[in-house]
Amino acid sequence: MFTAKYSLLLHPIDADYFLAHQDLIQHLNNIGLLGQARSETRFDVGEQFLSYFCFMGCSPNIELEPQENDQPYCYINIPQPSLQVQSIISKNVKLPRCLHCKAEQSQLVRQLVEQYQNEVICPECSHTFSPNKVNWRKTAVFAKTWIEVGNIYEAEAIPNAQFLTQLEEATQTQWKYAYIRF
Repeated sequence: MFTAKYSLLLHPIDADYFLAHQDLIQHLNNIGLLGQARSETRFDVGEQFLSYFCFMGCSPNIELEPQENDQPYCYINIPQPSLQVQSIISKNVKLPRCLHCKAEQSQLVRQLVEQYQNEVICPECSHTFSPNKVNWRKTAVFAKTWIEVGNIYEAEAIPNAQFLTQLEEATQTQWKYAYIRF
């Protein structure tokens, strides 16, 4: 079964938000995001998928159904939620900046990821800040619950306001997104 190297991940703004797997699947089914189930966590895209995303570029070529010979296609993966906040950092991570002096935190990326719940100290200005307040510029996810839209390249598709509003109403929490290269 094809597994994408590029994905769009939707995740709650509150990294500690936890939603039972079956509840999230039910919400996504209700709004038409999910199609046929391929496994417990993986689904074809649903009938409303194309209306929930704005596709960028002249003519994006995105297959919406499984292809022969393990060829790329777009799918929805809903991992089992975790009891602990998970750090998902893209290979194309954009370095975060100190909230005070704006210095790139290249030396602190590992510490920022590993100590997500703790404060870190900027080596440039000694300002203390929390990694969950840093702007990762849509290249990192910290969450217990998330949705993966597989085979979406960076900025190739953007979830629209209607979809994010429906997702928020269904789950009672705000969501954002990031582009991840595995």
